[in-house]
Amino acid sequence: MKVEFFSRKLFKFFALGVVSLFFAGVFITAVLFSNVKKVSFSVGFYYLVSDEGYTEASTHLIQLSGGAGYVLTHEGKDYSVLSVYLNEEDGIAVQTALKKDGKSTSLLYKGVQYLHFKGRKEKRNADMYQSALRTLYGYISLLSQTIRRLEEGMTQESCKRVLAPVERQFGYMQKRYQNIYPSFSKVCFDAGKALSALTNKTLYVKDLRYYLCGLSEKYLTLAEEFSL
Repeated sequence: MKVEFFSRKLFKFFALGVVSLFFAGVFITAVLFSNVKKVSFSVGFYYLVSDEGYTEASTHLIQLSGGAGYVLTHEGKDYSVLSVYLNEEDGIAVQTALKKDGKSTSLLYKGVQYLHFKGRKEKRNADMYQSALRTLYGYISLLSQTIRRLEEGMTQESCKRVLAPVERQFGYMQKRYQNIYPSFSKVCFDAGKALSALTNKTLYVKDLRYYLCGLSEKYLTLAEEFSL
């Protein structure tokens, strides 16, 4: 009887502890959310990927045909990317054209809906973070347009004239944000260095597509720093 009595007591004590922890967790979460500055920031990218899945052979074939051949990891699975787009309509248009040639592809979307600024420093610099991300997105958009123009017959000289200021801006942003937004500064440094390497030789659409895929992923990583 004593064993049964103590077992019931122990069970009640344990149940009370679980309930207390639950409500404590709810309270702490509520406090944290009340102190978070939530900002709408609907930005994302559409990755056109091969339905054949990621293999070394398919990636190589994509590059030979002018595609990026970039390996994208999404929800624990690897995909071989042909190209990346800033809006769904452009991705669907290319997907439809490829389907007529017998090539099966899918569009994968990766994006960020909101930025959450939690600490005092993040809240104080919230406008600066948003401005930096918006500016970088503008250069990603310009790079996307330049790839399309190069594909349509834009000359090497004209393409490099368009990209030269972008490279300089990456250098400028790298220095400007070095102390106040280090992760952003690092992305700009790497982006400028990689773009310089590309423009110092013959430009190919596939290389610029690969570059843009990598930059778009780094952009999302920056934005995800402000996720909950």
